[in-house]
Amino acid sequence: MPKDLSSLGEEFEVLAQYCELQKMRFGDRLDVRIALEPGTEKIPVPKLLLRPLVENAVIHGIEPADHPCILQISSETAGPDTVRIRMEDNGVGFDTEAGASEQSVGIRNVRERLQMAYPDSQLHIQSTEGKGTVVILEIVWKGAE
Repeated sequence: MPKDLSSLGEEFEVLAQYCELQKMRFGDRLDVRIALEPGTEKIPVPKLLLRPLVENAVIHGIEPADHPCILQISSETAGPDTVRIRMEDNGVGFDTEAGASEQSVGIRNVRERLQMAYPDSQLHIQSTEGKGTVVILEIVWKGAE
């Protein structure tokens, strides 16, 4: 595997460690649920692709919330050459019409790195103020290696 890539399993381990630290910080205000579908753990992804998205969820969605929050991160096979990674929180959300997600350096960086590694891949962000945010990455990885 090229040195700028790691496996999805390794990336989920990095997220689990980061989330453990955040759970210590937030206590009962944060519940994290991570589910890596068997068979997706060896899929190559750019190193540290997912962490900026989880950091955004914590900093911009969960930290300002005045209620307990749930952060769910999962992977699933979405076709023979595609894996779907979903990150969802019930934090404060934001107005997607204002373009905040497009102005974020972290999100822009993730989008660019994803496109460089896997041009057919996509990053979708849906958010509702007061309800939370869903980020979906569809990584078309076969044939791009």
